Amino acid sequence: MQPRVISIINFKGGVGKTTTAVNLAAYLAAAGKRTLLVDMDPQTSATLHFWNENEYELIKRSGQTIAHLMYRAGKRKSFNIDQYVLALPESDEDARNALRANLRVIAGDQKMIKLDRALDSRVTLLDSILFPLRRQFDFIILDSPPVMYSVIRNNILASDYYLIPAVPDTISTQGIRHLLEILQSYFSTYERLIKDHRARLLGVVFTRFGGLNISLHKEMYARVQKEFADGAFVDCGVPAGSNFVFDVVIRERIDVARSQAARLPLNLYNPDGEVAVDYLRLTRAVVERMQSGFAMDPPSAR
Repeated sequence: MQPRVISIINFKGGVGKTTTAVNLAAYLAAAGKRTLLVDMDPQTSATLHFWNENEYELIKRSGQTIAHLMYRAGKRKSFNIDQYVLALPESDEDARNALRANLRVIAGDQKMIKLDRALDSRVTLLDSILFPLRRQFDFIILDSPPVMYSVIRNNILASDYYLIPAVPDTISTQGIRHLLEILQSYFSTYERLIKDHRARLLGVVFTRFGGLNISLHKEMYARVQKEFADGAFVDCGVPAGSNFVFDVVIRERIDVARSQAARLPLNLYNPDGEVAVDYLRLTRAVVERMQSGFAMDPPSAR
């Protein structure tokens, strides 16, 4: 399989984008895949999943963050890309150290908020930064922020695929259409730039599934699945007749919060836990979809 860049994307916050990005990256790395996690969200939650606040402060002081990298690249100043690709911190825990061989991170930065406007005219800046890194990694996972359109546009135009985490409630599912419409507008506007390098939809994965809302969640799951099958998003460039909703769902479990507090991905925190198993199944499904060619460009994009 060729190196792949995957954006984890949704304009809505609180849907599990960072949790999905971190754990997808961790499971790929655990499977022996050279994996880079790029924290594009100024909230820096993906970065703080591995470094504590004091360690992260040292990273910021040294200028080894995505904001510094994009600033230098945007100003055409020289930089050594390897200085920004960070190994995980050493640990006394064998499990955490086991990931260090294959997982690297480009740290997030609150300064991305200031860069968002500047990126409006540099829509392929991230793509140019990631280009040499494609030779070093099997997978590059981009954790996207909510709402910051210029950052998200850079992410999607640098990506081969995109994955949409969503909560199975009314507001979140309605947001899927808005997201797909905006992405379709990006693909149309920048068609000459991206040519045949248009990011392809892997699918929607429902997160925070179950609990007291299980009946509603099942209803929303079935509704969105039917909408994709019936062609409700054809005008957004998504073909009818395919199931773009993953069979696997990510269950609402306390292990997510506890693993974040422990600064461990789920496969190290509690690999036998239900939500860890969910992310393992999702990782396998994502890889299978890419290998099988399931995530195809719609005919209108060719």
